[in-house]
Amino acid sequence: MPKSAVSITALARDLKISAMSVSVALRGKPGVSEALRAKILKRARELGYRPNPVAAELMSLVRSRSRSRGTETIAFLNTFADADLFFRIPGLGDFVTGARARAQEYGYGVEVFHARKEGVTGKRLAGILRARGVRGILVGPRWRTEPDIDFSWDDFSVVLVGEAEYGPNLYRVCNHHVHSCFTVLQALAAKGYGRIGLALVREDESKRGYDYLLGVEQFRLSGGRAEVVSWLYQEFSSKEFVAWTKRERLDAVVSLAVDPGLESAKLKGPEGKAMGYANLNVVAGMHWAGIDQNSLEIGGAAVDLLRGLLLEGERGVVPRPRIVLVEGKWVDAVTG
Repeated sequence: MPKSAVSITALARDLKISAMSVSVALRGKPGVSEALRAKILKRARELGYRPNPVAAELMSLVRSRSRSRGTETIAFLNTFADADLFFRIPGLGDFVTGARARAQEYGYGVEVFHARKEGVTGKRLAGILRARGVRGILVGPRWRTEPDIDFSWDDFSVVLVGEAEYGPNLYRVCNHHVHSCFTVLQALAAKGYGRIGLALVREDESKRGYDYLLGVEQFRLSGGRAEVVSWLYQEFSSKEFVAWTKRERLDAVVSLAVDPGLESAKLKGPEGKAMGYANLNVVAGMHWAGIDQNSLEIGGAAVDLLRGLLLEGERGVVPRPRIVLVEGKWVDAVTG
């Protein structure tokens, strides 16, 4: 069995404190002051302490069993000002569902907290979570240009779900948007569409770092067998949409819109054929072709990452956060 460069007992002896305090600090558990925890972690790094991964996994299993009567809570922060809107937008609720399923495997539970509820400040919410014994937080995506929530992350292990771009340096898990757009364009080109339009909300693309548009560039540079034009709009207008498709002589459109207006307008391509459509985020109940972003897996992967941070005792923002990208998959339209 692999051995650490220095044991917990030796580290405790060096610091002249109990081995229990050292163990609690290294596991990120409550029970020692933050000043003492920082001192222990600093000295552990200096002495070359390395946790035994086998022992850590065994202790995790023991802890998960001991929690079976009282499951430890992971907080999922809904950052939307309109809290209900989060669950009305197709696919976002799957982040929570996927996180809960994976958390249950590890002996945790996931509870949703509304970060912008009236009267709830970031300081108050942090206090509520600490009082509840919450150590791990999953942060849901923002709505459009709403600002980052005002919250002190220092006492928590944190993973952002569903976004690659965010203000604080937090670990993140989201769909690989560049790959998703590239995959859609490849699929449509393979089906014979020769002039494809990409219609997206300007502020959403700006917030994401224009990653879907990077997928267009990847398609072009790879020699994609179709012309692609983009339309970034502030507010969707059916009149402007129809005019755009005709002006650009499109035979297919790609977007994230739940109601792109294609069916109601009965749009036709240049040769009189029905215009093709693919959605960049196809979820259960939609009949369009497009990309299944695997939102359930994104929620699960976020818990995987958060669990590692909890075991390592890593808290707060970090200088170089890890960003996990989950690939989506093409799904054909549901007919009948």
